[in-house]
Amino acid sequence: GLPAGGDGEEVRGEVLVLQREGGWMNRVVDEVESPGRARWVDRDAQGRAVGEREEDSEYRTATRPWFQGAMGAAAGEHFWTAPYTFFTTRDPGITVSTSFLEPQTGRRWVVALDVMLQDISHFTAGLRPTQNAQVVVLTNTGRVVGLPAGGDGEEVRGEALRRRVLQSWEELGLTAAGAAWQRWRDEGASSTQGGVIQGADAQVGAFRAGFRPFSLGEQTLAMVTVIPREDLTGAIDRQRNLTIGLSLLALIVAFLVGLRTTRQYEERIQQLVKEARDLGQYQLEERIGEGGMGAIYRAKHELLQRPTAVKLIHPELHGEEAIARFEREVKMTCQLTHPNTITIFDYGKTDEGIFYYAMELLRGVNLQELVDYCGPLGEGRVIELLLQICGALEEAHSVGLVHRDVKPGNIMIGRRGGKGDHITVLDFGLVKDIHAPAEVQLTGQGSLQGSPGFMAPEVILGQRETHAVDLFAVGCVGYFLLTGTPPFQGENAVKVMLAQISQSPETPSVLMGRSFSPDLEGLLMSCLEKAPRQRPASMRALMQRLRACRARGTWTEDEALAWWEAHEGELLRGESKEQAEKLTMEPTVV
Repeated sequence: GLPAGGDGEEVRGEVLVLQREGGWMNRVVDEVESPGRARWVDRDAQGRAVGEREEDSEYRTATRPWFQGAMGAAAGEHFWTAPYTFFTTRDPGITVSTSFLEPQTGRRWVVALDVMLQDISHFTAGLRPTQNAQVVVLTNTGRVVGLPAGGDGEEVRGEALRRRVLQSWEELGLTAAGAAWQRWRDEGASSTQGGVIQGADAQVGAFRAGFRPFSLGEQTLAMVTVIPREDLTGAIDRQRNLTIGLSLLALIVAFLVGLRTTRQYEERIQQLVKEARDLGQYQLEERIGEGGMGAIYRAKHELLQRPTAVKLIHPELHGEEAIARFEREVKMTCQLTHPNTITIFDYGKTDEGIFYYAMELLRGVNLQELVDYCGPLGEGRVIELLLQICGALEEAHSVGLVHRDVKPGNIMIGRRGGKGDHITVLDFGLVKDIHAPAEVQLTGQGSLQGSPGFMAPEVILGQRETHAVDLFAVGCVGYFLLTGTPPFQGENAVKVMLAQISQSPETPSVLMGRSFSPDLEGLLMSCLEKAPRQRPASMRALMQRLRACRARGTWTEDEALAWWEAHEGELLRGESKEQAEKLTMEPTVV
């Protein structure tokens, strides 16, 4: 614009640049030389003047809100007007203006930019998260500056937009958006905070509304998105049906394959084992377990006479991928030296083609059996057990490995080295090297790998797996130890997995009807967050928070040893001999 007055001078005038189809026009107002007159210059797309005219005008720059706001603000600051109707075009809009001083003359110039509300409505009408959703922009007085699409999905334009915009939400019948906005305002939301609320309205029924406020100087606008509950549940139901269908298909296929395998190869396995009682330097004694990869036998080393567990790979699984996976499991586990990780002694292949590896034979029970025997554990004991589990997994994570099947049945507990409550993490059969290229990730593409109830949601959904997978599983194990109940339950594996991806479990306090230490309970619930980034940052970070829990130290080594001295015999006698000295079964593979 032309310079505003300086040193007490009056406003000199204004130059307007107005874009139009095929070019643009200027309106020049000089209140010193030609007061009450306006000169119009039409220009083509290249800026050449193609027409000129003058007319009387009641327009006064000094009365315009954008000019008064800029003059009242410090030089260089931006001023936003409230929404209003432009004098020249009669279009509704908002103007932002600023002023600056001309060093040579000391005069003050004001520059302004008009924002058309039709552009805001064009934006909001194009946002349709669901078929019946509404997106509206409201001022802090409840006037609508961004209209939603019409009932037929069409954008409101032209004269219809001019009539409707800047009216209140009540006048426009946007009752759901308006009621949600009013509730949000009444609850004291600040101008910088968004949020989500639930409500109901006669027009759209039950709904969820999200808010995103933003400030334009002293003005505050809020974008309100209203989605009817039916739209949300319809999308969820479709996703649920798809998930159930795929999961059921996978379960049926896995069951049929397992049934066929059992019937067809059981006699063959037994025959091969009978013919090869001596596997290298190991003498097989009796089978103590059966899993997806193979059978587990108690054995003795011929020379050392050391009790050993030997795991055999199923003959029918022989093939490049099966052998590679078997050898990978052994080699990866051999890298781990943590005292709470199972120790691998040896592995090889017999002349008959049977692959095997030998590991320490543990005396004790798994955590599932422990809880079955004595019920939920005290907070102090849970913390000490979790610290041992986390220690073993932290070492695995440090070399780039993820266990992927942490669960109570894969964690043994017993007396060892004169101490009670010694934990051993087993079965790295689903271990994954997250640094390995995709072509060597041999864990069975197209299938779920892990155990329902303890798999992280991203595993079920087939998303990228990181160390956070094990953090989720540790949270599930801790929840189970504290309450005696897994955090996710269902009538079958499919319903359990659906709960894992769509439901938040009750806190232990709510589930058990009694209070637990907030720090431990909160920590376990943070491990169960659906989004991996919302869980603890690492296994080490989880251990640090466990050590800081108030209940740490309420269960001592002496108490643990005394407990095992009192209960070990009864605990082991209550189980079969096979269960008293065993390695836990293979992971569930769906």
